[in-house]
Amino acid sequence: MSTYSFSLRRPVDNAPTSADYLVTANGRPVHVYDSEVAAYCIFSFAGTVELRIVVRENHKDIVLRPFYRAPETRWDGNVVSFTLDHPAKLCFDPPWQTRKPLFLFASAPETDVPDPADPNVKFFEGGKVHEAGEITLTGGQTLYIAGGAIVRGCVQAVDAQNVRVAGRGVLDGAGAPRSRGRRLMYFGKCVNVDISGITTVATPSWTIMLHRCKGCRVHDVREIGWVVGADGVDIVASHDVTVEDCFLRNNDDCIAVKAFPGYRQVIAEDEPAPVPLTVQNVTVRDCVFFNAHAGNVMEIGFELRSDLVKDIVFRNCDVIAAHGEGGVFTIHNGDHALVENVLYEDIRVEHYYDRFVDFRVLRSRYSRDEERGRIRNVTLRNVCAVGNTYNCLSILGGFDERHLVEDVTLENVTVGERRAAGPDDLHLFANAHVRNVQYR
Repeated sequence: MSTYSFSLRRPVDNAPTSADYLVTANGRPVHVYDSEVAAYCIFSFAGTVELRIVVRENHKDIVLRPFYRAPETRWDGNVVSFTLDHPAKLCFDPPWQTRKPLFLFASAPETDVPDPADPNVKFFEGGKVHEAGEITLTGGQTLYIAGGAIVRGCVQAVDAQNVRVAGRGVLDGAGAPRSRGRRLMYFGKCVNVDISGITTVATPSWTIMLHRCKGCRVHDVREIGWVVGADGVDIVASHDVTVEDCFLRNNDDCIAVKAFPGYRQVIAEDEPAPVPLTVQNVTVRDCVFFNAHAGNVMEIGFELRSDLVKDIVFRNCDVIAAHGEGGVFTIHNGDHALVENVLYEDIRVEHYYDRFVDFRVLRSRYSRDEERGRIRNVTLRNVCAVGNTYNCLSILGGFDERHLVEDVTLENVTVGERRAAGPDDLHLFANAHVRNVQYR
């Protein structure tokens, strides 16, 4: 006999509620929040949990994604049920645009809840809407959003060490100041940043920006963004960054690796930072990506105004949607950087409309440097994608004879039932400034 513990935090009384879905877990109701683009519910459990979802009206063709991580479902009329025995982030996905999807965010119970009385903790209790505005963290401080809380505002930390954002509540960007370029969470020149557990909605611009930081971890974070520019995690001129076990639904780049010195008036271009103006040692793993109409899924670029961007790894991730005109695997070197040692490994792609692979050295509307850069030593290994009927393209393009794309390896890359053995299998177009592309 299995044993379980089950935790539901009381939602706020006036929280937006979905009219499309009813959810119970082991017979207990789970609040289903509503947002502009999706319904979602948040709960924690240990052991096993039986989930039951009642779907309003026709359930035809609704599927549970990502396929690789989804449990077996059982339908009875307009009711679907399934069992979970481990934490999961799932998308209950109806046919495109027939109704909003339902995101299921099931986590393990919390084990490190801070003391509300601790003077270094900004604690927002559950069951309330908190109109917080701009929240500033300093060294050693924690922002904790309890389950069932909605905090309307944004977060900022500059020149801080050992800062933390945690909890199972919701950070709502609807309450963020509307100044141009406002990021929902901005960390500049920080060391040891830890962001975990929270759900973000209605981000006004980039959701999480790590700018000239060192030693950052973003884990078990769920994002639901819908405005153009709502990037997921922007890793800008930072070192030693890990993004793991996240669900990123963004209407722009899900992950963006960039390099530039200043950011409006927060950090001047000539101010010292914990790391050089480069990007190094970034790992993104065990994540689920849902990219809407703008941007790309796993992006390096466009702004790469540094000498070096290297050692970037994407591993064991699922792309459940790339609905727009961007790409899945993209490097857009729009400035002078050398981009090297990039690995995409064990990636599953369930949908894309446009570009599959897109690696280019180029001058773009985002470029500031006169000198162009290079891209070299990029590997796609054990990548599988669904076949599609859209004649989607892949592109490799250097800039000129000195600014090349070179040493690109595609190892066990399959689209549909076909393993890529040459450029025709990916509808790949390469210009004259590409060298040494290998298929294995």
